[in-house]
Amino acid sequence: MKFKILLASVLVIAGCQTTKETTQADTNQSKTVVEQPTNTPVETVVPIVPIIKKTQPVVAQLTPQQQQDVWDRIAMQITTKIPNNKRVQYYRNWYLNNPRNLEIIAQRAQPFLYYITEQVEKRGMPLELALLPIVESSFDPHAYSNMAAAGLWQIIPDTGRRFGLKQNSWYDGRRDVVKSTTAALNLLEYLNKKFDGNWQQA
Repeated sequence: MKFKILLASVLVIAGCQTTKETTQADTNQSKTVVEQPTNTPVETVVPIVPIIKKTQPVVAQLTPQQQQDVWDRIAMQITTKIPNNKRVQYYRNWYLNNPRNLEIIAQRAQPFLYYITEQVEKRGMPLELALLPIVESSFDPHAYSNMAAAGLWQIIPDTGRRFGLKQNSWYDGRRDVVKSTTAALNLLEYLNKKFDGNWQQA
């Protein structure tokens, strides 16, 4: 924005200089004597025009971590190529035809997404993983499936216990956003190693 204002000011000033009428009293003018055939010297006023060098403005690029919007922060770091097949096309069209669904998911994600994004970044994992709760639970921490999976990450009881999530009649670590995020990312790292670094399979 500052660059645009500065550029507009320079153009206005440059425009004013080229349309300004010249007078003998102008201190920015020089006088040159030109000989006429009649041997009578005549003064000619030659305006001094300042030379403005054209320089490329230096525009600072914000890093993903400097973005104010967490969605922009994630988008800048997504590297996975999206395959073009019928299944992907089906879901893309479904989301495009049901924009209200994404609005609800974005509202639900608001309390959790920044934290999850930070945790994924700290581990150097693909940022796409921060969006997995969209398809797992629609970012509903109270989601519960027919297979007894629970929480944002839809972790089943046995997997939860294997990755340190306590579960009893008073407390279910799968619904604890901090604890379940740690467990889910641990699980994904484990699967990534198991599949020789293939995040798609993980």
